[in-house]
Amino acid sequence: MSGFGKYVHKNSLVHSINPALKIVYLIVALVLLFTSRSINNYIIPFTTLTVLMILSKVGLKTFLLDLFKFRWFLLIVFLVQLVSFAKVNLTSSLVRASNSVLLVSFSVLATSLIFRTTSNVALARAFEVILRGLGMKKIARKISLMLMLALVQIPILFEQMERIRTAQTLRGQTWRTKNPMRALKSLESIVVPLLFFSLKRAESLSISLEMRKYNASDKPTLYKPLRLSWVDSLPLLMIAFLLVSEFLRW
Repeated sequence: MSGFGKYVHKNSLVHSINPALKIVYLIVALVLLFTSRSINNYIIPFTTLTVLMILSKVGLKTFLLDLFKFRWFLLIVFLVQLVSFAKVNLTSSLVRASNSVLLVSFSVLATSLIFRTTSNVALARAFEVILRGLGMKKIARKISLMLMLALVQIPILFEQMERIRTAQTLRGQTWRTKNPMRALKSLESIVVPLLFFSLKRAESLSISLEMRKYNASDKPTLYKPLRLSWVDSLPLLMIAFLLVSEFLRW
């Protein structure tokens, strides 16, 4: 389970939900949170998100660890908001900074929930379905392909980077230095091999897709097509709950 948002296979309701509805839930929740001005308005979105995280059977600890990886970013967001508006009103700046931290935290947790409970292929297919629904049929498949390849390659690149770093360390490479020129040279010893690996990997993927006649048909078949089921009523209820709470708030 190492790495942010790595897919965890579980037999849960959340795993069975149509991934397109998960994305729609995230978008609706973020839009409502962006328009909210009070910390109290975060209670319902965080409650629905917590329910989904519990039903996923992945474990709340896993999601909290994903959020913990962004601790420094959250601290920077809080301090920037606090310093920017502290001269106007300290109380309002604290509220604004807290709102920003909660918004980023919700985004990280919801994104982690989607990635932890959805495979890369299903997630890419969900984006394709959403883009087709928005009328972008010509580019939907290409974007979903790029997304799927990116999601698959990112952990591979991180793993390769660790291998290169370990190999350079065994050769006597030092990483902690106060000299900026030495720091750049140390970074170069990782970036250059990683760049060659990325280019070689991209060429292999291109040949593989060409050999499989990926662009031969405009209507490819799917091994596991996305369909709506009774489980999909759960995110629909969550979305309806968010919209109703927002309507009552106004």
